[in-house]
Formats: sequence, structure tokens, C-alpha cells
Amino acid sequence: MFSLSNLCKAFSSTSLLSSFSKNTVSHAIQKNVAPKSLVRRYCTFLNRTIPSKTINSNTALFNKANEVYIPQRTYESYSFVSELSHFLKRRIKYGLPEFRRKRIGATEGKPFIKGVVLKTLIKKPKKPNSANRKCVRVRLSTGKEATAYVPGIGHNLQEHHIVLVKGGKTQDLPGVKLTCVRGAYDLGHVKKPK
Repeated sequence: MFSLSNLCKAFSSTSLLSSFSKNTVSHAIQKNVAPKSLVRRYCTFLNRTIPSKTINSNTALFNKANEVYIPQRTYESYSFVSELSHFLKRRIKYGLPEFRRKRIGATEGKPFIKGVVLKTLIKKPKKPNSANRKCVRVRLSTGKEATAYVPGIGHNLQEHHIVLVKGGKTQDLPGVKLTCVRGAYDLGHVKKPK
């Protein structure tokens, strides 16, 4: 759309802007710090405030915009310069924003994962519920340890048994965010009452 050299020529040709604003904007564009939306806004401002006589026809920056040149309208540059200087001050003071890693659960985004039972647990739910929820502590194939809920009435799990675990928290058990799958590996189906 436009080249850096043409943009810098346009900055030097305009008399409506102070030398500080010219230097600030050109420096920001050269360092690739200025957001593209601000650069576009500044280019339209330059195109509408600079008389068309001072712009050469071979300048790639203003070729398209000269077709819609409106000589009556003028735009003040202070809003752009203040916005850009505020942007640069923030960058100098705080630096680049920190890259935050996305929080990944014990399954690491997989729908199902295999685990080895370390021990069986009985957990109490939070208020107002009251029960004995059967849970197991498992070491997953990713190397992480987690607590998984065993659904259904009764189970045959012991230490070193292999279970298939899926994501899904138990509503009234804090910290239990996995559920064992019945009928997979060593965990049997729920037995029907006789």
C-alpha cells in the first residue's frame, strides 16, 4: 500500500506538523512499533491536509487517496500524536505484555487418558450434601497425579489397577476434576442388583 521512504518524504513535506510529531511518528514506523490503524489514520490526515500540488503523481502513498481529496476539510494532528506518544510511553514504562500460558488440566486437552491407581479414597462432599464419594488417586500417562471420581455403586479397584480417565468435574467434590470410565481396562461395569 505504501513504502517507508514515501511515508518519510510525506512527513518532511508537510508544514502543518511540528518537528517533534514528525520524528515521533517516523521513528515509530521505522521501529515497527506503531499500530497499523494509527498509521492509516495519519496517512489519511496527511493526504487531506497537504495540498495536492506538493504531492508527486508517482508517490505510491497518495495515489489512491488523491481521487477523494477534499480541500475544504482539515484535520488536526494532536489527537494522533498524543495517542501515539501515549502508546510509546506505555511501551517504555511497562514493556511488552507478558505471554500468559493457557492453563491446561491434567489430561492436557485429551478426551481420554490412561492412568494407574495409586490408592483408593473416600471423599466427603461439600455442604449441603452428605455422602461418601468413592475416588481414586491416579498417576496419568502424562506423568501427572490427580484424583478421579468413580461413578456408580461399588467398584473393584485396587492399587496398580489401570483405569481410563476422562475430564469432567464432580459438582460437590472440590478438587476432583476427572472421572473414571466404567467398563474400560480394570474397572468393571456397575453390577445390577439381583
